[in-house]
Amino acid sequence: MVTALTKSLNAEQRQRKSQIKVTSLSPVHVKTGIRDLVAKENPEERDRLEKVASCPLLTPQEGADGVVYILGTPPHVNIRELKIVPTEHRF
Repeated sequence: MVTALTKSLNAEQRQRKSQIKVTSLSPVHVKTGIRDLVAKENPEERDRLEKVASCPLLTPQEGADGVVYILGTPPHVNIRELKIVPTEHRF
């Protein structure tokens, strides 16, 4: 769904000859406080979250580094999709 939306928006910008770039950035399993919040609010999610917790986690800075990379590309370069995963990613 997100990939289709990204493609559609990029096509629209291309037709308009716009310099606007559209990117889908997907950092996987980032170490934030949201996991604990979700577990507290949805006890049925605890098992799934424990499985994810056993995976290597990215830092918020590593996700931000992806944004900086995308924004740092020259005007004629568009990163349409960037998925950031730990090297030991199992899922």
